Amino acid sequence: MKPKLRLTFLQKFSLTSLVLTAVIAVSLASIMQRRLDEWNMGHAADAAAVQVQDVVNPFLRLADLTDPLEPSRLQELDAFVKERVLSRRIVRVKIWAPDGRVVFSDEKELVGRRFPVGGELAQALGGRIASDTSSLDRDENEYERSRGHRLGEVYVPLRPSDSTNVAGAYEVYLDLGEHEQHIADSRIFAWLSVIVGFLVLYAIQFAWVRKASNEIIQRSDENERLLGERLALFTELEHSYVQTVLALAEATDARDSYTSDHARGMAAMAVAVGRQLGMDASELDDLYYGAVLHDVGKIGAPDAILLKPGKLDSDEWRQMREHPAIGEKILAPVPRLAGAARLVHHHHERFDGNGYPDGLAGDAIPLGARILAVVDSYGAMTDQRVYKEARSPQEAQAELRRCAGGQFDPRVVDVFMRLLASGIETLGPLDNAARGQESHRRAPGQTG
Repeated sequence: MKPKLRLTFLQKFSLTSLVLTAVIAVSLASIMQRRLDEWNMGHAADAAAVQVQDVVNPFLRLADLTDPLEPSRLQELDAFVKERVLSRRIVRVKIWAPDGRVVFSDEKELVGRRFPVGGELAQALGGRIASDTSSLDRDENEYERSRGHRLGEVYVPLRPSDSTNVAGAYEVYLDLGEHEQHIADSRIFAWLSVIVGFLVLYAIQFAWVRKASNEIIQRSDENERLLGERLALFTELEHSYVQTVLALAEATDARDSYTSDHARGMAAMAVAVGRQLGMDASELDDLYYGAVLHDVGKIGAPDAILLKPGKLDSDEWRQMREHPAIGEKILAPVPRLAGAARLVHHHHERFDGNGYPDGLAGDAIPLGARILAVVDSYGAMTDQRVYKEARSPQEAQAELRRCAGGQFDPRVVDVFMRLLASGIETLGPLDNAARGQESHRRAPGQTG
């Protein structure tokens, strides 16, 4: 399959404007040609009108157009036409009565015959001069057709010397042969003038558009370069912010756990569960960072509360319950962590609706937050803390089963149990489960 031809903006414009210019040029030249033909016929009509006024009208009498001509008058008129009217250019002459009767013609066979009154003849009988390039297709043109030339046809109203009204029509056929070369030269001049003019206009327009196109391309390249620099700077700033937040999470994890890799180990387990539940790469990415950063909001909690060996009083517990919202505020400014921020905000919701901070229940809780609730609780139960002893994995699993449907999503608990049975506990931080999802979308600047 041949690749499609892709044209640049300049090429598209050039082709389009060339076609439009050609169409306009041809149309204009055709109009000019038609105007030249009309001018030529108009000039002939004016000459015929002058001839009628100065020569024919004074010779005619009203009776010539109303009554059949006597043979002597017909001969007199015939001699007059041959001497004063016919020429190399005027090849036929007819004089018409108002009823369509041919009063006189240099073709004697037509004299006395009647033909339908219409077209240019009707206009002339109505008092207007009419002209056209004759197609010679009417019955009364049978003799003109034999000449084989392109003939101009002119009709002029007749007002005999003894009448002020239109009493008939004077018709002449003009042999345009001797003017064909002049007309052809005029047409060639018109076509060349238009073509040259439009080519010059097109060249000027093309040069202007090419210059403008080059400027646009240069500006586009500059804008692309500046955009690339800004994107690189934004990525660098975002990466720096993410690394800062990750450092805060590590610091929080170190204060609250005897295992420095608690959050990353939790992330590995959470991603494994999410993958089993059909989460896509973007959701797994949010889940991974949500797990790593789920307790970043505890960074502001004093050690007296965070490491208190006994139970927290109501005021201390109120402060601890604020850490999901604080964590969300820390993460929300970074678009890269916006999805993780939502999971951090809801990771202490309960499946039965009795959790915090919003009291969401069931599927209203984001799936990633439901996964974090199960994995975080398992880690908290099996982790050694200053205020409690670590439970065994078996005890922690029993507690998860007991709380399924109340505190935890039963489906998440079931998947998590199956993964634990298959050895997920042996996965270290950023091990197979975490690395599997990172192959789809890594954090800015992170290496595998």
